[in-house]
Amino acid sequence: MVGDSSEQWLNEAITKGYIDFCEYNKFTFIKEIGKGGFGTVARYKWKGADLDVALKCLKVDKELSEKIIQDFIQEV
Repeated sequence: MVGDSSEQWLNEAITKGYIDFCEYNKFTFIKEIGKGGFGTVARYKWKGADLDVALKCLKVDKELSEKIIQDFIQEV
């Protein structure tokens, strides 16, 4: 189990600019376009920007292993 270290990794990745963080309420769901081991990908409308974007919504899982985190990093 990684628990705290997965949250620490995510916060560090956001801080270092590897992952962009946007408030969820800035988007309007349109439709799901994919599902995989890390979560779902969906099409959203970015409010106020007149853009459609794909967002990956990660599964919240207390049982994340270091291997899963590394696989996700490679995917990104």
